[in-house]
Amino acid sequence: MEKILWLIFTTLIAPACASSNGSLDGGPDAGPVEFCYNVRPYTRGDTSNFPVIPKSTAREPAAGQCLADPNFHTTLCKAVDHKEFPAAEIDNVVRPVYSRWSAVNSDGTLYYLVKDGETPAGSGRGQMVIRKTSGDSLHRIVTEVSSDESAEFRWDMSGQHPARLYYREDCQLRSYDASTGQTALVHDFAREFAGCGRILNDVEGDASADSRYFAFMVQGPYDGENFPMRAIVTYDRVQDRVLGTLDLARYRALGGTGDLPRPNMVDMSPLGTKVVALFPRNDKNDAFDGPHAFDLDFSNPVKVCNDESHSGWAFGAGGEELFVCQVTNSNWPNAPADTLAATDIRTGQTTVVLFHEDLGWDVGGFHFGRFYDPAIRGWFFMSTYSDTASSQSFLRNQLVMVEIKPFDQHPRIWRIGDTHNRYPGPDGYPREAYSPISPDGRIVLWGADWPGGDGTVDTYRIDLPERWWQAIESGPICP
Repeated sequence: MEKILWLIFTTLIAPACASSNGSLDGGPDAGPVEFCYNVRPYTRGDTSNFPVIPKSTAREPAAGQCLADPNFHTTLCKAVDHKEFPAAEIDNVVRPVYSRWSAVNSDGTLYYLVKDGETPAGSGRGQMVIRKTSGDSLHRIVTEVSSDESAEFRWDMSGQHPARLYYREDCQLRSYDASTGQTALVHDFAREFAGCGRILNDVEGDASADSRYFAFMVQGPYDGENFPMRAIVTYDRVQDRVLGTLDLARYRALGGTGDLPRPNMVDMSPLGTKVVALFPRNDKNDAFDGPHAFDLDFSNPVKVCNDESHSGWAFGAGGEELFVCQVTNSNWPNAPADTLAATDIRTGQTTVVLFHEDLGWDVGGFHFGRFYDPAIRGWFFMSTYSDTASSQSFLRNQLVMVEIKPFDQHPRIWRIGDTHNRYPGPDGYPREAYSPISPDGRIVLWGADWPGGDGTVDTYRIDLPERWWQAIESGPICP
C-alpha cells in the first residue's frame, strides 16, 4: 500500500518514500520529519523540563496515511482501519490485544490484531487478524479457530518457527501455523490433571523469550459460579514435561492458609528463570501477599510488587530481569505508594523510578511493555491513557520510554508520541491504548479512537530507530 504523508497544520498530501528496511514511510529511518529524541531528565517535584504539548487538532488519517508530528519529532501511521472489514464481521474495534507481549513475530515480518467481530460472521471464529509488517497488508484472518483474546495466542519466539503461534483451548496448549492455518496439539494437561476444565495464563502472561517455558493456571470445570483452582504449573515445551506444580499441598507447605488463591495472571520471565504469579495483597507478609517471582519448581519466592497492578518487563544495566509495576499503596517497604518501580526478580532489590504525583493524577493509567532482547538495557516502555477532555498532564495519552534509575538520579523520559486517543469514549476498555512493542524494540502498535474522528478504534504504528537504546546517547536530542 502506498503510504501518504499527511503534515500537521497543512492540507498538503504528498507521497512519502519507502524505507529500504521495511519501516513505515516517513519514519525516523527515512522521511520528511527531522527526527530527534524528545528526551529530558526527571526531577522529583519539578516537571518544568516537560512542557505540556498542545492537543493535536489533526484530522483522522485514512489507512496508509502517516502524520508527521513536529512536537514529538516522530511519525505515526494508521496501519489498519476497521473499514477494511465487512460490517457483519466487525463492530468498531481493531487493535492489539494487550501491551505485555509482542504482537510482532520473531523475524519481524508479521503481526496480529484482534477485531470485535467474527469471520465468517456468527461463526465464533476469525476474531484475530494477521498482518504483514511491510506495508501493513492483510496476511490472513484466523478463521479456523476461536481467536479472541481469551485464546491467548502468542508467537513462537525461538527463531525457528516465525509463522507459528501457540494458543490455549480448554486444557490443551496448541499450535497454529500462520502460513497454512493448520493446528496441532502441543500438550494436553488433562494427562497430569484428570478432570481438568481449562488452562490459562489469563490473557496478560507470556512464555519465555525463546518460547520454551510456559506458565498456566490449571482449573477444574465450571461449577456454575467459577472455575475452581487446581494448580499453577510451569511447562517445558522442548522436553514436553511439567517442571513445577503449585497445588494446594505445595501452597500449604509454603505457608499459605485456606484454599489455593487465584492470581490475576501467571507469567514467565523473559529469560525463563522465574515464574511470576500476580497474587492480590493479603497483608499476611507471606509468599502469596502480592505478586511473587518463584523458581520454576515454585521455590525461592521473591516479592516483585505490592499488589496485582499493571506491570511489564525490562532489563537492567547488567542484563538482570526486572519486573516493572505500578505500586498502588503503602503496604510494601520496597517502594512508596503511587510510584513506578522496577524490581530485580532474583535479588528483590527495587528501584523507585517515578512518582505518579509528578506525572499528574489525571493520568488515568499505565500499560507496560515487555522487552525480549536482553541487549535492550536500562529502559522500560509504557503507554498512558487519560481523559482526553480534561487531562493536563505532560504525559497524557502518550507512548513513553523511561530510563531505569533511582528517581534521585534523574532518570530520563523519552516522550515518543501522542496516541491520538479519545479516552474513555463510549467504552473505555478498548480505548486504553494497549501498545505492545516488537522483539527488536522498534515497532510500536496501539489502538486508538482518534479525537474528532469517526468514533472507532483503529490501529496505529510508530517505528523507532535501530538500536535506539544505544543511539539515544549520541542523539540528536530535541532542543
